[in-house]
Amino acid sequence: MLAVEGRFTGSDLTGPNFARLAESFSARAVRADHPARLAGALKDRLSEPGRSLIEVPVAEMPSVLPLLLGGPPGSVRD
Repeated sequence: MLAVEGRFTGSDLTGPNFARLAESFSARAVRADHPARLAGALKDRLSEPGRSLIEVPVAEMPSVLPLLLGGPPGSVRD
């Protein structure tokens, strides 16, 4: 969440279940939730024909909004 001029903006989203979403489109899905699992997930999904999805979760990214808005220091804060 970001506070801009005393007001909060943004949402904490949990996201969809991408594996189930892929399955709804007749695609096979796997989650590589650790870097060591990515190579195996790629090998597994590329060895079979058809649509596939590999979900790779990433850590929270820093906000670029303060850089975009400009303004005096402290006018935009996390």
